[in-house]
Amino acid sequence: MRVLLDSNILVRVASQDSLTPIAQSGTSHLVTDGHELCVVPQIFHEFYVVATRPQSQNGLGLSSDTALSHLSEFEAVLVLMPDSQPVYTIWRDLVRAHNGPGKSAHDARLVAGMGANGIGAILTF
Repeated sequence: MRVLLDSNILVRVASQDSLTPIAQSGTSHLVTDGHELCVVPQIFHEFYVVATRPQSQNGLGLSSDTALSHLSEFEAVLVLMPDSQPVYTIWRDLVRAHNGPGKSAHDARLVAGMGANGIGAILTF
């Protein structure tokens, strides 16, 4: 099964804090069990924003170069699914059906990416 990794999993791995081993263990178990770890472009965008945001604003405070280096590492091991017209169409239909304002419309885009790319689950922290 394809499993979408939420951006907070990538943040945990890059932060090297006390929660890093849990994020690494969870992803390792999924791979061992034969799952394909996927992301959609939005996940990488969200990671970059959090990674480069100052720590005083709940970010990691990494330089752009360091954040991009982490992205390169993630790109080497994760499957980047396409952002396509079907993603937009599914997102629009979800927002219309559920009157999803604000953050819920943002998260609906992840669900749309999952639906358009045959991703059956999401791993989040």
